[in-house]
Amino acid sequence: KQWYQRRVAITAGEKDGYTIEGGTLEQLVEQLYCGTCPDADYIQTFLLGYKLFMQSEELMDMLLQKFVDSESYEEEQGDMVKLRLSNIVAQWLERVWVDFHYSDVMIEKVDKFVQLVSSGHPRFLPVAMKLENTMQKKEKSTDCDSALIPLL
Repeated sequence: KQWYQRRVAITAGEKDGYTIEGGTLEQLVEQLYCGTCPDADYIQTFLLGYKLFMQSEELMDMLLQKFVDSESYEEEQGDMVKLRLSNIVAQWLERVWVDFHYSDVMIEKVDKFVQLVSSGHPRFLPVAMKLENTMQKKEKSTDCDSALIPLL
């Protein structure tokens, strides 16, 4: 089998306990929100490099679908997945705004995600507000391109 057809390959590491060596697209995305604790380094690395193997719209659709699917989980597990997914989207908005800035489709998908978060349990309202505030702050910024070109 090719590396992308196997299960996620996780090997023991000396420093952090594991290293993700490969997996299917679905499995790599699943590693963003599953497990005993989210790996901030993996999330950041994934968000900076995912465009090598998928489109932004595809990733957002996968996150949206997982949020909807989590409704069928037990409450505690479903809430954990929803919070992790919300955190991933918040980091994505904050760190890679260019993925949204030039795409009305992506803005619509984030709006849909925020609506899903806010329509859930009232304890998710602060999470929805954080996502909405991040989007508004980014949309009001005057020049997305200036953040991409370092000033000398």
